Amino acid sequence: MGRLLTRNNLLQRAHEVHGDKYDYTNTVYINNRHKIDVCCPIHGVFTQLANIHLQGKGCPKCAKEQNYKPIYGVGINDYRGIIRHKGVFIKSYAVWASMLSRCYDKNYLRKEPAYIGCGVCEEWKYYSNFKKWFDDNYIDRYVLDKDVLKPGNKVYSPENCAFIPVEINRAYERRKRNIIKKCPTGVVCNGKTFKAYITINSQKYDIGTFQTAQEAFDKYKFYKEEYIKSLAEKYKGKISKEVYRAMYRYKVT
Repeated sequence: MGRLLTRNNLLQRAHEVHGDKYDYTNTVYINNRHKIDVCCPIHGVFTQLANIHLQGKGCPKCAKEQNYKPIYGVGINDYRGIIRHKGVFIKSYAVWASMLSRCYDKNYLRKEPAYIGCGVCEEWKYYSNFKKWFDDNYIDRYVLDKDVLKPGNKVYSPENCAFIPVEINRAYERRKRNIIKKCPTGVVCNGKTFKAYITINSQKYDIGTFQTAQEAFDKYKFYKEEYIKSLAEKYKGKISKEVYRAMYRYKVT
């Protein structure tokens, strides 16, 4: 009976130190100077001295992964919990890594130059900080956005970001301007005339043909702002009040 109580004490202390990260179902405990078998949900069973384990040491393979060089040169995974399940990164980690990639991955920036100059605030460069915000704000199937609350924003931060439906996110995507012909956003130059268009869910719709680029842009601006308002109404109650109000304030510049 004494041995059972001693094992129970081990499990209690291990839980205080490591939380629910490890499985001790098959752990046999003799004393603190003997090794115990502990099961990591990611890497499987590892053997460790009981007293070392109770001092905070955990799975050596997890520790090695966490000591890798910073992600994209800036991101620090300082979270001690599980970040992968059955070989797949948990959602918060995947979103965090994707955010870093958009800002700091040179290969990504070559493909998506619209993100050049964007960055992540110092707080969110640490995964544990981002995960806490993510867990408090994530909405299933919604995506992380930095543009709706603060148009033209280039910094991912708790104050600037929100989770929004994919349809709204696409409506705010920045398209390449026709710089060669000096046409404004939403306008195509056709010789001496100018055609206005709007993109909805990756589908381009013609608005009309005009004599000047300014006339075409004004018409695009009107349709774009009305489209954003219509999306705000469509998702009212399914997006935060801050996002809803920001969408109604949206202005094309």
